Amino acid sequence: TVTAFSYLLDNVAAQKVLSSPVSISATSTIPVGQVWTTLTANNVVVTLPSLASVQGQTYTVKVLNYTGCSIIAAGANTIDGSLTSLAVNNYDCLYLTATSTTWLLG
Repeated sequence: TVTAFSYLLDNVAAQKVLSSPVSISATSTIPVGQVWTTLTANNVVVTLPSLASVQGQTYTVKVLNYTGCSIIAAGANTIDGSLTSLAVNNYDCLYLTATSTTWLLG
């Protein structure tokens, strides 16, 4: 039987704890552990954490009603194996999972 408590424990163990989003309105790097980020201005560029520090974690990036935003991979890291930069549109919600070699879009 799955209870709310056992569901919470399973998600804590899998590092999928729901958290409050942090709003970013200027170009910056998403901090390690900040798994839910909301972009709240036009032309914001956010850099994902280095894969080496977040392997196995999923990060959520939500764009509100803003344009010209993009997500970039840190250093030599990639997004989906080849992209180093990803343009995002207003109201996009992206799930990016860190592997040992790339950020996977989900």
